Amino acid sequence: MELHRRIALATANPAFIIAFDALAAEMERVMRAGVDISRSRPPEVIGAMMREHETIVAALRVQDSDGAALAMRWHLSEGRKRLMP
Repeated sequence: MELHRRIALATANPAFIIAFDALAAEMERVMRAGVDISRSRPPEVIGAMMREHETIVAALRVQDSDGAALAMRWHLSEGRKRLMP
């Protein structure tokens, strides 16, 4: 959750941070369920998820907002596929 909160903070959008904080408990519940589901998947699935996170963080580090947004959209799309194949 800390990574996700830091990403929310990186947006510098107060509305996004307020929304994140309001939804944090529910997001944590969903992410924990996703982790539980992922444990039954092959290791390459976990590797793909970690690379998605790394791509988002790399874009944020160089302040590439377009790249971060694209990486986040990709991560959300792939995450849905992993959770609801």
